[in-house]
Amino acid sequence: MHSPSDILFSHVTIIYYAFAKLDTSNLDLMFANEMLATDEDIPFTAEKYKNSTFDKCDLKENNDIPVKQFSDDGGHNSSGLLGQLTQMKKLNPKLKVMLSIGGADSNKDFIQLTKSKSDTTKFVGNAISFIKKYGFDDIDIDWEYPNDQESKDKLTSLVNEFDTQLSIKSSLSVGYKFLLTIAVPSSQYQLANFDLASIHSKIAQFNVMGYDQKGSWSSSSGYQSNLFEDMNDPDSGDSVNGTFQHK
Repeated sequence: MHSPSDILFSHVTIIYYAFAKLDTSNLDLMFANEMLATDEDIPFTAEKYKNSTFDKCDLKENNDIPVKQFSDDGGHNSSGLLGQLTQMKKLNPKLKVMLSIGGADSNKDFIQLTKSKSDTTKFVGNAISFIKKYGFDDIDIDWEYPNDQESKDKLTSLVNEFDTQLSIKSSLSVGYKFLLTIAVPSSQYQLANFDLASIHSKIAQFNVMGYDQKGSWSSSSGYQSNLFEDMNDPDSGDSVNGTFQHK
């Protein structure tokens, strides 16, 4: 099993933790496997970072980090994936860990969570409490996918509510602004159900999913994540370039 410490984190600035599941019963978030997220022993060996800019950091001095045990060779076990991510942030304070919520086939659950203004407000408040409780820096919406005018409007309302509540949290935090990002499809057909004109000013970063441009639904085989349209393929579909040029 790969773990967060397999990432040479001196080379990245943001890690997305995907996904927190949507708890429609309680208008909240939840981990699919809470023990893996918070309690399971996850090996973390600092040896491979000895030549990095973090070689002088002593993990043993960070007593506030969740650690289960140390071994004589300098390695130790983290307390779950989140404990390991916390340790990585101690080694690189510039690293941000964002929580992605939703994921594949989450449209129905998002609609349920936003069926009224009061439900949307409560869900957003619970989601922000969740990221603060587990030490995430910011939040990412991965609504896959709004498919009609109703879900398009609900996504816009959700973004607006997150923007309002995160702005309040930011005003109460010294020197920190909470960010909101969103995952968007590369399919221009699906992208039409995102009201980009209304939400773009509230989103710090759009993460374009430049894949799934070919699949079982296609009439011919081809590249799954093509950067440009294949002019020799009448069914080449979308491309990353086409999505970025989309208006």
